[in-house]
Amino acid sequence: MKKITVAVFLLAIGVFAQTTVQTTQIDGSINGISDNGDIVCGYDVNAGQAFYWTEGTGKVLLGSSEAFGVSNDTIVAGRFLDPNTLTNGNPTWVAAYYKNGQWHKVSGIPDIDPLDEMSYTHAYSINAQGTMMTGMVWHPNYSVAPCYW
Repeated sequence: MKKITVAVFLLAIGVFAQTTVQTTQIDGSINGISDNGDIVCGYDVNAGQAFYWTEGTGKVLLGSSEAFGVSNDTIVAGRFLDPNTLTNGNPTWVAAYYKNGQWHKVSGIPDIDPLDEMSYTHAYSINAQGTMMTGMVWHPNYSVAPCYW
């Protein structure tokens, strides 16, 4: 009888101790998640732009841009189409971070100009505090080098 009671008790614990997982659907592709798991970033094909999402704000669209990483306080690492960095007269995609409602360009390597509108700098990740980003820079022979800002 004691063995049956223990087995029923263990079975009851297993049934009631199931972990509950909350699922939220977010339209678009998710490219990054914050270290604390509260924020995601990605690209919304329907809107044609990057976004970040939190449970409190929902989806925040970021304009003509790409979002790859996000800090614990919604600073997004990525790149945006910079109208002030021109290549062949056209705006160029540049590494940047999104903070306080706008994109902030980060520098490339001194004396290296964009190769074309798509090949200049990229930011792919950001630390939890939003103080350091990693990415890559294109060199004149179309090779890339890792970098951080």
